[in-house]
Amino acid sequence: MKFFWICAILVLMVQESFTTNIIIKTAYEERRNVYILTIIFFLSAIVDVLAAYYLGKYVQKKQKNTKIIFKTKNYIQKCSSFIGKFGEKVFIMFLSLLFPPLFSSFIASWLKLSLKEIFIIVLVGDIIWYFASWKLVLGISYWVKNAKEALYIILGITLVIVIIQNIISKRISKKS
Repeated sequence: MKFFWICAILVLMVQESFTTNIIIKTAYEERRNVYILTIIFFLSAIVDVLAAYYLGKYVQKKQKNTKIIFKTKNYIQKCSSFIGKFGEKVFIMFLSLLFPPLFSSFIASWLKLSLKEIFIIVLVGDIIWYFASWKLVLGISYWVKNAKEALYIILGITLVIVIIQNIISKRISKKS
């Protein structure tokens, strides 16, 4: 019993789609306390957003004279002037729907948004992602009664999502 909760805490700190869906499926099948799992999710999301934001600010401050930081700031400034402040918010929301809060909050720390704005946007996007993960697991569990088949379907769909995330991430990194 303790092993499940330790795994849940570790998995939800990273919030990677594949393992998160496995934890959700296991919690559902074993009738674990969903409220505790959701509280762990919220607390880990809050820690992730704040830690990544401050890490991003630290990296910017510590490495401010490096070539990579200069290029990154230039790129973000060009993008910001093109899409505006509302566009930055939409971009961060989009990132937080696709990627864990560690990534989206780190990227957001480079924008000229306040910590409060970033915190709310990334947290809302992450909550939407979490409930979409639950919907995926519950939907498949409802339609496929065999637990093993349902797990394979969830893993397959999640694998496709992770592959799409990697493709998007590689294309973004190639453009910059």
